[in-house]
Amino acid sequence: MNTGPIAHRYAKALLKLVLVDMSSCDMSTGPSRAEVPHGGDMQSISGVLADMSSCDMSTGPSRAEVPHGGDKVYSQACVLVLRMQEIRQLADVIQKHPEVTLEQKLQLLESAIGEPLADELVRFVRLVYENKRIEHLLRMLSSFLDQYRACCGIKVGRLVTARPVPQLKASLEGVMQRQTGAVVQLDEIVDESLIGGFVLQVDDLQMDASVAGQLQMLRRELIDNNNRII
Repeated sequence: MNTGPIAHRYAKALLKLVLVDMSSCDMSTGPSRAEVPHGGDMQSISGVLADMSSCDMSTGPSRAEVPHGGDKVYSQACVLVLRMQEIRQLADVIQKHPEVTLEQKLQLLESAIGEPLADELVRFVRLVYENKRIEHLLRMLSSFLDQYRACCGIKVGRLVTARPVPQLKASLEGVMQRQTGAVVQLDEIVDESLIGGFVLQVDDLQMDASVAGQLQMLRRELIDNNNRII
């Protein structure tokens, strides 16, 4: 994904922040996390919160307990990217509305993930906001995910099934991890048109074990055989 040089540069800074001891670097400047003020612009924020309440917050990466801060930032960034892509109004309010304060933007981001933001993310968003680069936040987070995965050997794939099958996802992740030697995370997508079975894609590997795929293959074989007879 081409996220641009600005997003790449800021994402690299966030990667260093979560993976390296940066305690000597002062990124704590900026407004305090005071009570979020109420005002006319709260109407647009209320609309975003209403949209998020109707969104299935169970989708996206697993929110299992994470072993260190970097993993927590990565997990939260995964959810934030997903929510901002799903709910365009959320992305617009965060990135395009200068009348919405930093504190209100942080509150919206926390509402999107359903928990307090990791300290590293709060500090990062402050830095981006104060440097007047907030319009690039979604690209920055997307670039951070790409860089974090490359650094930590994480491969991301897609598992498409006709209905949710959590045990299949866990099983295939284990198989792919043993084959590739990398941590494999599958985004699960439900597509009822598959009828049954699944379609798996990780990097250049694609496996179509769906009923719809098998029927399509059978149809092509029948057409080929018929053409040869004619």
